[in-house]
Amino acid sequence: MGRLVGLFVFVSTMVLSLSVSAQETVKEAETGVEFKVIDAKGRTLLGTGVREKFGFDIYAVAVYANPDEVKQQMAGSNKPVHALIFGSMSRQIVIHFVRNAPGSRIKQNFAETLKIRMTKRQYEVTCKEDYERLLKAVGSGVSKGDRISMDFDGKTFRVFSTDGTKMFETANTDFIRATFKSFLDAKTNMPTLPAGVRTFFANKS
Repeated sequence: MGRLVGLFVFVSTMVLSLSVSAQETVKEAETGVEFKVIDAKGRTLLGTGVREKFGFDIYAVAVYANPDEVKQQMAGSNKPVHALIFGSMSRQIVIHFVRNAPGSRIKQNFAETLKIRMTKRQYEVTCKEDYERLLKAVGSGVSKGDRISMDFDGKTFRVFSTDGTKMFETANTDFIRATFKSFLDAKTNMPTLPAGVRTFFANKS
């Protein structure tokens, strides 16, 4: 009997271990790129998406934050995406490139996604310097498999390369919000990302 109990415990432990292991990463549905369920700062994966152009996948993207902190900053609006754009909680966007992209293409991408999220006054008065510094930081282009992480700690927004080198830093609120808008607002060209965030919180309620 003791052996049977021991065997049962062993098998149960193995099944549980495999289950937990299987949940350590999540694949973005279209590209198959894997993202950790919990990032290095203990934040939770809230959704994934993919950037396409002319029918080609350019990069997979993931957003991380503490779900409780997001809920606290939703202000009763029941809109987690709004909180992720405008809130002060720690959060991160991770971009995983699935093809090579020269600097000219990266700059074009930012013009199509980031610059248009700024008003004319914001761009000319408060954001132009940061925008140009970010373009310069990524101006050499990227290779397939590269990851860029955009990390906001509640005060400062930093961009890191694949090897963890800091490429850019700012505390400009207008610029930070415009960046998160480019991934998460209603006009984003990667709609599965905000849709995934909404689904995550709908399943938590």
